[in-house]
Amino acid sequence: MGEFGRRLDDLTIRALSPDGRIRAVLRGRGQAVVSFADPEDFYDYNDADRVCDQVSELLDRVYDGLKRGRAELVAKHTRLEPNTGPHWDVRVRRMREELDGLTVDGEAQGDAVRVRTVGLRSWRVRIRPGMYENMTAEQFCRAVNGCVQDACGRYLSEMRSVKTKTLGDLAPDAARR
Repeated sequence: MGEFGRRLDDLTIRALSPDGRIRAVLRGRGQAVVSFADPEDFYDYNDADRVCDQVSELLDRVYDGLKRGRAELVAKHTRLEPNTGPHWDVRVRRMREELDGLTVDGEAQGDAVRVRTVGLRSWRVRIRPGMYENMTAEQFCRAVNGCVQDACGRYLSEMRSVKTKTLGDLAPDAARR
């Protein structure tokens, strides 16, 4: 692995929920890990929708931070030009459009929590009705983290399929230009 790969592995993204009571840390090429700064804060939300909205926004923030962090590393440690406009190859444009709209769901054991993401940009967390009242902060975080891991795994699998389908024999490096 080269210097760029080591920098990607060392990248750490931290984010807070809008109310500052829930945090997420994403290290290297892994998935975000959600936790409460104080586990007792979980019980102050009073309903599932409030805590889910906070975690959804938190996941939006941490994955946006990952995208920006990767872009900074590319700009600093490679000779690649930042590409903000449409790609010259219609296949690459089609692939990017499909990946931006790719919706995947993440599930965790127990099925109490579900996560949906669109393009790893927009996240939505949901708790099955009637489950919030019976959960602890630890159980909630474990379920959310399992769902995020599942969603990221499904996204990567679908991403590989989309790349193969749209790019065919196009070399992977050409997709970056």
